[in-house]
Amino acid sequence: LDTSAAAPAPALTLLRAPIQAVFPTLDGTNALVLHGVPPDDTSGAYAAAFSLLPVALGLPPKIVGVHAPPIAVAVAPQGDHAIVATGDDASATYELYVASLPSLEVTALPLASMPIAAGIAAEGTRGFVAQNHPDGRITFVDFATGTARTLTGFELAAQVVDGSTP
Repeated sequence: LDTSAAAPAPALTLLRAPIQAVFPTLDGTNALVLHGVPPDDTSGAYAAAFSLLPVALGLPPKIVGVHAPPIAVAVAPQGDHAIVATGDDASATYELYVASLPSLEVTALPLASMPIAAGIAAEGTRGFVAQNHPDGRITFVDFATGTARTLTGFELAAQVVDGSTP
């Protein structure tokens, strides 16, 4: 929404599910929207959903059903990727959804344990999800290749790096 005096009226988009949160990209061309259970899901297959909304293109949103509630969301500073980490201890369902914008492509990747936080590196080429684990666990995903790598405990503590030198 452009708030300048000469701005046109805001555009409306039908999202077809109750909105819980909206995460726009910095430039406002796209947004990720979190939903509760989609109202047309009579199967009970989904615990929640999210939509990818290509605001600048004026196209309809893509809704994606997820098998566990969203725990953490991150949007790349460049606005070309977003990640949604979901988890449910009762069903032991833990997943990471990687979204490409504005193509609306979504890839689901399994996680080994409950996500607790998500983020995207400043250069926007990799995302990560920290997970609940006694020894520490983090999964990194490379946006260019779509590959994920999970490090747990001993791998995280395998090397200490002095950050004062490059």
